[in-house]
Amino acid sequence: MGDMLLRQSRMLANFYRQSKMPEIYLVNGRDISNFTTPKSKEISVNNFKFDFSIEQIALISHFTLDLAIDELYPDLIGKGYDHKYNSIKRQGAPKILVEIYRIFSSLRNAIMHDSSSIMRTDNNFIEISREFKGSETEIVIKTKQTFELSLYVSYRISESIARFGMEFFDDIYYNLFLASIYNHILDYIYIKDRYGMTTKIDIPINISWYQRLWVTRDAHELVNFDGKILDSVRPIKQTIHPFTEQYDYVFEKNSTLYVIPNEFLLQGYRDSAPIPLTRVFLETFPVYSNKTLPTIEYEE
Repeated sequence: MGDMLLRQSRMLANFYRQSKMPEIYLVNGRDISNFTTPKSKEISVNNFKFDFSIEQIALISHFTLDLAIDELYPDLIGKGYDHKYNSIKRQGAPKILVEIYRIFSSLRNAIMHDSSSIMRTDNNFIEISREFKGSETEIVIKTKQTFELSLYVSYRISESIARFGMEFFDDIYYNLFLASIYNHILDYIYIKDRYGMTTKIDIPINISWYQRLWVTRDAHELVNFDGKILDSVRPIKQTIHPFTEQYDYVFEKNSTLYVIPNEFLLQGYRDSAPIPLTRVFLETFPVYSNKTLPTIEYEE
C-alpha cells in the first residue's frame, strides 16, 4: 500500500500549480553540507498540462488521504468517513491530518452525493450548502489559491506518511510549517457540519511559509550552554506575512541541526527552544545554495 500511496501523493504534487512552491534556501552561511540534500525528485508541475476538473482533483486528494490513514491505521481499511474521522480523532491523530481529511471528505461527499449543491459565484471559488444525515453542511472556499494550498498540504502529508509513517509527525519544524499554511487556509475556507466548525491548529506562532532563507551560524553565537537563545541574538528585519520570504537561523550542535525561526525573535518567543530538524524534513525538502546573498538588516 505504501508504494501506491507514494504514487498517489506525487500525482497530487503534479496538480499543485503554484509557480513557486514553498522552498528553503541556505544563504550567507558556513558549510553545513552534511545536512543538505539533493533536489526533490518530484516532477515540476510546469511541464504538464492536465485536463482534470477541480472536482476530480478533490476526489483524488480525498482518495490519497484515505490511503494515508489506512497506512497508519490498518484496522480502519474499508471503513466509511464518519468511522475513520471519529476513530483517528479519538486515537490522537495529529489535528492537521484529521482536519485536512475532513475538508476533502466534505468536498468528496458533496461531489459524489449532491453535485447540484456545488456552486461557483463571483464572490467565492466554491460554495456548497446541503443537508446530510439531518444536519446542514456548509462549505465555502473563497479563492482558487486556497484550494491549491489545501492540495499542497494534502500531498505533503500523504507523501510524508508514505515515506516515514508516524515518524513524520515528530518533526516539529515541518509540522509548524504545514500548520502555519493550514491556519492561513482557514482564513479563506469555512466549513460547518455536524461536527461543528473547522478551527485553527494551536501552535506557538504562525511562521511565513512562502520562502524560508537559512542563515547559518556557529552554535555559540546563538545559544548558551543550556541551549537557550542568547539575548544578544538580533532578529533579522522582516515584515511578517505568509507571502514574504523569511529567515531562520540554523546551527549544528552535537551532530544535530537546529533552527531558530526569525518569528521567535520578532514576536518575543526567545524562551522557545531552538527546533531540532529530523531526517523527515531534511530528506523531504531540498536545501539550495543561493548564489546571490541578500543584504541582512537587523532589528535595532
